[in-house]
Amino acid sequence: MQPHSDTPARKGPRILLMVLLAIGAFFAMPPLVRWWNPAAGAFDVGTLNAPVLAALQFFAAVSMAFVAWRFLFPVLYAYVRESMEEKLFEKLTADLISQLPSAELANANSIFHAAERRRIAQFQFLIRCVRFLFSLLPFFVFLVLATRMVNSALTIVPH
Repeated sequence: MQPHSDTPARKGPRILLMVLLAIGAFFAMPPLVRWWNPAAGAFDVGTLNAPVLAALQFFAAVSMAFVAWRFLFPVLYAYVRESMEEKLFEKLTADLISQLPSAELANANSIFHAAERRRIAQFQFLIRCVRFLFSLLPFFVFLVLATRMVNSALTIVPH
């Protein structure tokens, strides 16, 4: 596998932009609601800021999980990226379809050999799919851990 030229420096501004947009939306919501409805008295954080806070939490968790997965498991990241760029599932499905015998080769011996080749191709497809899912597993684990961490940080109540 070749290393990819997609460096974190290229994605850094996009991640920072998303975080800044989420923070901006969080602080812009109360004045916008009061402008829209001047009778909106006290602004309850639990009603209108909850979706904004959830978006901020989501962006933070996904960013932390992606950065951890990208830098701690670069080989798995490269494999997933390569698989997605090559459209792995479409390519392998086309390989399986190509194993079917044509109408002129429809004698008993060639059908048996074609069936064996198809079973081998299906097994290879299964192995590639499992490798793809196992390559994504660290990202999902990091996503769960990051979500728990952000949730814990946002719900700590000082005594």
